[in-house]
Amino acid sequence: MSRESLPGTGLDESKLELSSEDLPTLGNWTPSMDVSETGDCLIARLEVPGMDPQDIHISLRENVLTLQGEKIADQHGPAEHFHRVERAYGSFIRTVRLPVAVDPRAVTARSKNGLLTVTLPKTPPMTDIPIRIQAE
Repeated sequence: MSRESLPGTGLDESKLELSSEDLPTLGNWTPSMDVSETGDCLIARLEVPGMDPQDIHISLRENVLTLQGEKIADQHGPAEHFHRVERAYGSFIRTVRLPVAVDPRAVTARSKNGLLTVTLPKTPPMTDIPIRIQAE
């Protein structure tokens, strides 16, 4: 990869981590997804226009985030004939291994205007806890 910014994002390509550990995408279509990191959380954004948030299922297991759902095609009458069909429908599964530990009890998700945002607060770093030795 070059060290130029990705068009329209201001992101340096050299800062992106692409891993062979990324898990495969499954399904009839693949909604676009970004995963970013701030000082205290990871944020996953998934483009799901036209989907009801209740049709999307999110799970987190062993630091692997899975988003899955199904976008149902619109019902049309028998007299309607299409000249072009470009919208995607069907089921999808997006799975990504998270680069840092997150607190599964603090994860939140919200949907607005076809953009699903999942916020995953990081687990606080482990600190050394002194342990006293009791003399017998």
